[in-house]
This record gives sequence, C-alpha cells and structure tokens, in this order.
Amino acid sequence: MTVANSPVALSAGDLAHMFEPFWRADASHGDRTHVGLGLTVVQRVAEASGLAVSPMIRDGTLTIRLIEVTSAG
Repeated sequence: MTVANSPVALSAGDLAHMFEPFWRADASHGDRTHVGLGLTVVQRVAEASGLAVSPMIRDGTLTIRLIEVTSAG
C-alpha cells in the first residue's frame, strides 16, 4: 500500500526523524493543530502487522509505502 501527500515542506533529512514521537518539522511549530503522533502510530501499527514503513520525498510529495516483511526461514 502506498499513501502520498503533497505539497509538503519536508527535506530528505527530515525522513530520519518523522516517525519519532512528537517530532514536527520546523515549519509546523506554529501550527497548534498537530502534535506529531500520526506517523509514529502508523509505524507502530504497521510493524505490529508485519509491515515495514518506507518514506520518500520527491518533488514536494511525501510518499509512504507499507511493505510486507518476509522472513528468511
């Protein structure tokens, strides 16, 4: 499954932090309607379901893919 959102004001460097609880991009600090939990919840539910979360930013669009994790065994 893939979900895309645009336009976003995120950089490639933000990808390393965007799943941290309560993390918000610098541009969103003035916006009091977000608390920074949404993507943390997405990641935790995905992992509990055996999925990996793979984010990518390209041309102002954030794309998050949920990928089935297969075990070698």
